[in-house]
Amino acid sequence: MTPAPARRRWWPRDGAELAAVTVVAGLVRAAFVAIQGVPRFDPWRHLMLIRNLRAGLGFTLYAGQAYVWYSPLWHELAARAPAWLEPDALAAGFSTLVSPLLYVLVRRTDPGARAPALVAALVWAVSGPMVAFTCHYGEEALAVFALAASLCLAGADRRVASALAAGLSLGIALMLRANLAPTALLALPLLRTPRRALVLALGTALPLALAWHRNHLAIDAAPFVFAWDGLAVQTADFDALSTLFVQQHPAVTEALHALHAQVVPHFEWLAGPSGARPASVAFMASGFAALALARNPWLAASGLLSAGYLVFFDRTLSSHYFRVWLGVFPVFCLAAAELVRRAFARPSRVERAGALVLLAGLVLGGAGWLRPAAEIPLAEVTPPEELLRDDAYCVTSGFYPESLMYRFPEKRFLGLPLRAREFEAFIAVYPECRVVLTKNIGVQGELLDYLLRSGFRVDGASTNAYGVHWSVLKRP
Repeated sequence: MTPAPARRRWWPRDGAELAAVTVVAGLVRAAFVAIQGVPRFDPWRHLMLIRNLRAGLGFTLYAGQAYVWYSPLWHELAARAPAWLEPDALAAGFSTLVSPLLYVLVRRTDPGARAPALVAALVWAVSGPMVAFTCHYGEEALAVFALAASLCLAGADRRVASALAAGLSLGIALMLRANLAPTALLALPLLRTPRRALVLALGTALPLALAWHRNHLAIDAAPFVFAWDGLAVQTADFDALSTLFVQQHPAVTEALHALHAQVVPHFEWLAGPSGARPASVAFMASGFAALALARNPWLAASGLLSAGYLVFFDRTLSSHYFRVWLGVFPVFCLAAAELVRRAFARPSRVERAGALVLLAGLVLGGAGWLRPAAEIPLAEVTPPEELLRDDAYCVTSGFYPESLMYRFPEKRFLGLPLRAREFEAFIAVYPECRVVLTKNIGVQGELLDYLLRSGFRVDGASTNAYGVHWSVLKRP
């Protein structure tokens, strides 16, 4: 990707190549979705949000509150889609369209770069992590699609209207997934004038401002807001940043850090439950090597900023999950295209061989992720039915609490605070919180100790068929 867009004619072969990369990307994703089953990434949370929207209950999970952990855009789209179109199939469609957008982006920025454009599009089309982390129930695919569309619009021409459209699309991408923010740097060399850059910035700010206002209204409506995994957080602790990005709330950050330190203590692409993952390491090493050898300062800055934040500044440890690195994947594709363009513009066989090796690393190193992870049974993350004799429960966070809503729709479930000192204020707002459901996986040990000291007693306990131990606590 070169620093400035160039005018070019479109030849018939472009249409054929666009169709080809779209078909390849679509077939790979269709096969992935067909064998996936229920995705592993918070499936019941997404399904419950979509179910509630379809039922006319609004974008809510807990106590009828507007849910602020996500923007409602993706879930509204999924809810309005035909019933036969599952959310992961809809996501696969958006993920598929990223391939032709990357082709268009490279061709527009370098009219002679047909082979590099194909490289960028095909790496996105067939590389495992690009597929696995965009073909599930969440909004990642729509976010990356909006990002790629923004870059194409920024480089389309010199009109202010194109810059505004690019900004709006970029704002939607960041509203859906803030970890794509460093990739926004790639728009700057495409704008060419300060005026267009300002217009893009204003366009980007609009969706973010609307998202902030929506969250502010929801947060201002109650003394506690149910955020990640139903964690009840005090609204008095929100500031301007955490109102938009709820994971920055101090209690949410602390809870995420505690849980991730237990369940995913290392970067997932480095090691998994069965040990080291050399193939994923090869994928990441190939991507960053391509960034270094492409010698494009914008690509390098975008990739290094993403990686630097995830490695050094992510206090939640969410970056230990491989899918959170999604923001660097489009950069890897564009770096691979630039590397191929440079290598094959020179007579050096060594450079060409090196470029091909790195391409192989991006494709073959990620191949293992083309096999969907094993489906988590609903019975694994919920207690035996006979344990739940009451109608309403407060539930500790962690371990898919929304699965309880999905399996037991006739019962009512709320979250709990993280800290013991907040509990009495919490039950003053939710006095029905007299029955607590907990399990041997979670982050609220201090709170549970307090409950047992303050009069709660174990009213029942059971271990499900998958070895997860559940307990019911009641206050007389």
